[in-house]
This record gives sequence, structure tokens and C-alpha cells, in this order.
Amino acid sequence: MFRAGSTLARRAAVGRQQTRGMSIAVKNVSSAMECNVGDEGTAEKADLVNKTLAAKLKELHAGGYVGYTRMVCKAKWDYKAIHIFSDLDHFKKHIDEDSTSLKAFNDAASELKGIVGGDVHTQNFVYEFQEVKIP
Repeated sequence: MFRAGSTLARRAAVGRQQTRGMSIAVKNVSSAMECNVGDEGTAEKADLVNKTLAAKLKELHAGGYVGYTRMVCKAKWDYKAIHIFSDLDHFKKHIDEDSTSLKAFNDAASELKGIVGGDVHTQNFVYEFQEVKIP
């Protein structure tokens, strides 16, 4: 081991930083909402909220809204919907505090909160789908 503060310790630390590979390309960006829906019927209502939101986002972001995907754990009834934008510029238009798009997203999250009777967590992500091709 290197002694803290030694030249070798500093060089080793710099070497680790340079090879760490922290670059994450920003292509698609997404806004997600997640909650626990509790049962099948509530999951169906959550789907309707997200389908309605998707139609609004598509209308508001012609060419800039890709669509959405959702995941449901039927063992625990965890639910997550991820709304995807084609690039950072369209996403920035979506999250602008005066945007109709952000209001629609927040209204949908509030509606979902009323349906599930609990918390709805929202978060933004860089989104990338990795397709695995098997030869």
C-alpha cells in the first residue's frame, strides 16, 4: 500500500480517475413515475393515466416524444412508467417550469397518487435501450 500523501499514492489515484470511464452519453432522456398499485385493477387505472399522458406528450412534442414503457411487478405490485424523449433539447422543453408538458406530467402523477392512495415517486433519467443480438 502507498503511504497517504506520497507521490506514488497521488499517481495511483490519478491513474484510477483517468481509467474510470465516467462518460455517459445523453441521447434519450426520460421522466419516470413509480409507486405501488396494490392490485390488478389499480394497475389498469395507472395504465390509463399513463396512456392519456403519452397522448398529450406526443401532441405537445411532435417528433420529440418517443413513447413510454411500463413495468409491473405482479408479486409486489410495484409499478413504473418511463416516458422517453428523443433528445436533451426536447426534454429541456418538457421540464421547463412554464411548460404545458411538465404540468401534464405532474397532473398525471397527482392523479396516480389519488388512485393508489400513496406516494408516487418521480425522477428523470438518461435513457438507453440496449438490444442484444445473438448471432
